[in-house]
Amino acid sequence: MIMIDLPELLKGQSEAQSDASFWTVAEQISALKDAERIQIIRAGLPAMMIALVGTALAVNRSTIGTMLNLSPSTAERRFKDGKPLDPVASERVDRLLQVALLARDVFEDDKIAAKWLAIPNDALGGEPPFALCDTDLGARQVRRVLHAIEWGNAA
Repeated sequence: MIMIDLPELLKGQSEAQSDASFWTVAEQISALKDAERIQIIRAGLPAMMIALVGTALAVNRSTIGTMLNLSPSTAERRFKDGKPLDPVASERVDRLLQVALLARDVFEDDKIAAKWLAIPNDALGGEPPFALCDTDLGARQVRRVLHAIEWGNAA
């Protein structure tokens, strides 16, 4: 089975290093074959992804839990007990990681991309782009806006 070793990747890292690890994990997962990503999603991404995403986007765990359709208590419990995320939440994280990499490509900067993902966007109905990654349709809308920015259209 393919596994991303987040505990090893994050061991002893500061918040700034953890922010960089978000992009490293996104790149590692994106580099996998689709069948391998499906395998990881079905097995469940580590619950540590809640904190990793939250740190990178400067959003609290509760907000990330909501995007993953986890109650705050469930998100906190998963994070503390180390149980993997369920396949639905794992797929949402995977979707967000793919959108985040596109944002980074468009803005050519990790911090600018992360900030853009976390700030409400008028072109997305006032929603922060990361929050729309809870559905495939929402993620497509975010990609559409990113492509419009990339191609010089107003978004």
